[in-house]
Amino acid sequence: MNPVAETLRLTLSAALAASTEAKQCSERLAGKSIAVETLDQRLLITFEAGAVTVEPSDAEADATVRGSPMAVIGTLASRRETAAILGDAELVEDFSASFRPHINIPTSVGDFAQDAGDAARVGGRAVRSALDGLSHAVRTAAKDYFADPAENERMAREIDELRQIIDELEERLKNVEGEERG
Repeated sequence: MNPVAETLRLTLSAALAASTEAKQCSERLAGKSIAVETLDQRLLITFEAGAVTVEPSDAEADATVRGSPMAVIGTLASRRETAAILGDAELVEDFSASFRPHINIPTSVGDFAQDAGDAARVGGRAVRSALDGLSHAVRTAAKDYFADPAENERMAREIDELRQIIDELEERLKNVEGEERG
């Protein structure tokens, strides 16, 4: 499974579920397709009445949106056309106008960095919580599983080292975000 294709498919499916306009657009564009091309991949968005599929493909498309990932996102998710549109430009505009209000994709590097930072913080907190639980288990219950106290202490030190790495990564993230604002 291609994670980018799956993310785009889920985003468009959510738009279809939330919007009569997007659903009507899928009906108007039934049988048509839009290729999304960046340097490292090509995805094909294919429309069916009330549905959309997204998959890696080299098949012909009625229209192609080509550019850097940020340019393609900018073209599909905002009114700024920063990617090249080849083929049926009206098809791309119909798609964008109908789906755009329901596509919540970061449209700038700063927005993307902020979303990535938020995800990293949530992930860091989840890992820290798991490490805290594991550390507690090692320090209190591991003696029941491992007879060697030195092994228990080694595991506890490794967990503390992982916690320190997470703290350092969070500090770096704060510094990067501070530089973007400054």
